[in-house]
Amino acid sequence: MYVCDSVKCNEDQQRIARRAKRHGITYDRYSEIHLNQGGRCPVCGEHLGKFDKDVVIDHDHSCCPKRTSCGECVRGILHRRCNSAIGYLRDDPDTFERIAEYLRGFRGY
Repeated sequence: MYVCDSVKCNEDQQRIARRAKRHGITYDRYSEIHLNQGGRCPVCGEHLGKFDKDVVIDHDHSCCPKRTSCGECVRGILHRRCNSAIGYLRDDPDTFERIAEYLRGFRGY
């Protein structure tokens, strides 16, 4: 687990711990997920940066349909825009594949 003794780090860790708790995970579990993802969003591959309103804990809404989760269905830590894209497409991987095929195949009209 990452530990920092400064007041600012402690405040950041407490904020992360509160948000993680709403998703049924501990600060340590959040840190483990973040580390396993290499500090990057698994959707866009960009660095996650500071944990703020633009970084969210993603979970499977078929398990927990609300804004919180049981912890078992947490999938990862994403940028809000990437999480929104998943939500707009209703978590349907077939739709994502069709979009990818469409974008790869587009040659203009």
